[in-house]
Amino acid sequence: MIALPTPPTSHSGPTQSSALSLLSMLQEDSQPLVFSALKKLLRVVDTLWHEVSASLPLLEEIAEGEEFPKETKAVASAVASRVFFHLEEYRDSLRLALGAGDAYFNVVSDKSPYVETLVCKAIEIYTKVSDSSSAADDDVMDDNVEDDGLKDKVLGIVEKMFERCYSERTWSHALGIALEAKNIDKVKQILEKCGDSLNEKVATLQYGLSACTTVVVNRAFRTEALTVIGENFRSLPESHNDFASLVRCEHLLGNSSSVSEMLAGLLKTGGDKSLLALQLCFDLVDTGDQHFVSAVTSGLPKGDSVSSEIKADMEKVTAILEGGFAGELELAFLFKESDSDPLIIANLKKSLEEKGKVASLLHSMSLHANAFLNAGTTNDKFLRENLEYLKKANNWAKFSATANLGCIHQGHVTEAMTLLEPYLPAEGGAVAATGGYAEGGALMALGLIHGKPNCATALRTSTTRYLRDQLRTNSANETICHGAALGVGLSGLGCRDATIFNELKEVLYTDSAVAGEAAGIAMGMVQLGNGGGGNQEVTEMLAYAKDTSHEKIIRGLSLGIAPMHY
Repeated sequence: MIALPTPPTSHSGPTQSSALSLLSMLQEDSQPLVFSALKKLLRVVDTLWHEVSASLPLLEEIAEGEEFPKETKAVASAVASRVFFHLEEYRDSLRLALGAGDAYFNVVSDKSPYVETLVCKAIEIYTKVSDSSSAADDDVMDDNVEDDGLKDKVLGIVEKMFERCYSERTWSHALGIALEAKNIDKVKQILEKCGDSLNEKVATLQYGLSACTTVVVNRAFRTEALTVIGENFRSLPESHNDFASLVRCEHLLGNSSSVSEMLAGLLKTGGDKSLLALQLCFDLVDTGDQHFVSAVTSGLPKGDSVSSEIKADMEKVTAILEGGFAGELELAFLFKESDSDPLIIANLKKSLEEKGKVASLLHSMSLHANAFLNAGTTNDKFLRENLEYLKKANNWAKFSATANLGCIHQGHVTEAMTLLEPYLPAEGGAVAATGGYAEGGALMALGLIHGKPNCATALRTSTTRYLRDQLRTNSANETICHGAALGVGLSGLGCRDATIFNELKEVLYTDSAVAGEAAGIAMGMVQLGNGGGGNQEVTEMLAYAKDTSHEKIIRGLSLGIAPMHY
């Protein structure tokens, strides 16, 4: 909803303490006398509107009466409009203001709070009328815009506002209205009109790109608008092109091949453009879209097609996109710059132990607090020095305590298997139907460590394969299966691999409440951002959620479907 500004400034005129005498003149038979009274009322209505409000029916009767001259009806409409404005009945105020005409409601030159407020209301109605996807019971659509002919008048007001924006060169304002109204023709027109100034066009395109991700919620229209914005970005001369915004736009559209070509072109140009290409690679990795980054990497030239001049830079690009170079830098920074205070956790542990037997909930809370305090720093000193305290965890608390290692060592992919080896399921051992909390937590921890988008692709892939093997091998133990499923979802976040999704679906279809809950969540993580347009995976998940009797599975599927629509 568009915010509406408040009260207009009063019309200049003589101070009058009451409007009752002027209101009584409205009932006279003399039309010149009525007209004179209305003109005087217009000058004082902003201060005496509370008295004038009692005569609103009479004012509307004059405004709509056939026996009064056009000018008299216009002034009556203007007075009634201002009364409705002060009563915060903005729609009725707008209806009457439009009846008053440009002499009393000039949206082009008058920038008073009264006019600006009603213009906001007009834009609000325009966007709702233009948006065919608005709910039928929307508060604005309930105003029966069609019934009183307000729609055409509102369109005229908005067109005038567009012209005002064009003359004042406030392109972002105009573009925002067009995007909110889902009017793609207006979007094209605005971008075309602002093209005479490249700097203004770049700023407008940047605003449009930002608005598409924050204002536009309709996925189909957002794709359409982003396509237009992307075309305009590509048409800019190289001296004014914003490559970072263009890459972001192409990412939102899923055009990985365009990004691959852009990176290769920047590397061939050399100099600062090569550095820009490397920075764009860091930005791509930071998006966390594993599927898109892999597609960009696949589209880059390889082997003999890479010229000797750019071979070194191409290796750097590959190292950033899939070699885990960004992850190594981040891990080193977090380890070196970690400023967590060990006394916080030590004092917390001490205060809990002083109370005697530590409750399971408080014990788990202290271990979680330690994990969050040292997340990504690899600082597990507290756990290594307090093994006896750690052993107090039982059942699912033990699962969470072991999984906390993944939070602390997040991104430490080179040593992940070594760190978690004491807790991981034994190779070739018999699988018990019960227990396995430490093993399940370790598998989830493995997923957490490899879940960061900037870690090495090869290590993440091999870990995902290991977790999938554990998912199949330990199917008899729902606790281990629970941890393995979550680990697969975390390590395969956003990869959209159909094979992985189907393996998780098989776990879901076993109808095990514990394992099925984790499988439902993991299915959503694997298909991150891939849930639009009647997606088959979403349909299958919704269908099973309706069929199963386990609340845990229903909850897991609900949590899984959410990230698919991210």
